[in-house]
Amino acid sequence: MISLVPDVKNYQKSFFNQKLFIIVLLLSVGVTLLSSCSPNKMEKCKLIEVEPREVELDIKDTDIEGWELEVLCGDQLWDIPWSEINRHFKIDLKKYYSKNPQAAQRQLQRLEQRLVFYKQDNKRGNILYGSLDSNPELVGVKAKKDD
Repeated sequence: MISLVPDVKNYQKSFFNQKLFIIVLLLSVGVTLLSSCSPNKMEKCKLIEVEPREVELDIKDTDIEGWELEVLCGDQLWDIPWSEINRHFKIDLKKYYSKNPQAAQRQLQRLEQRLVFYKQDNKRGNILYGSLDSNPELVGVKAKKDD
């Protein structure tokens, strides 16, 4: 027998599902808009120079540094130690640099293409690199601000 009275329970479920869908849709659009307008940003890093081992003597301070790459990320200079380059890229650029400078330059250009700077809320930043294989993941590189 066909009832002419609408099924109230099904109508309530349908109405509830529509409201839930609209709420979820609005939340996801809102989160997307907020994240796209946030001050976080990624910038390419530029290789400035290869710094050989050096000792800096100051009246109050003695600074002994090993081989480093100096990179400009955003508006700040950073030093990346050779050990980080060796660890992440599996090459010893010190040997390359002394024996075959052209090969070292090619390796450094490949490295520079993968370095990016992620700046969070204008406070501090992280230097990241894209791995050499097809994995699109970014991994942090230990670096210190250039003094």
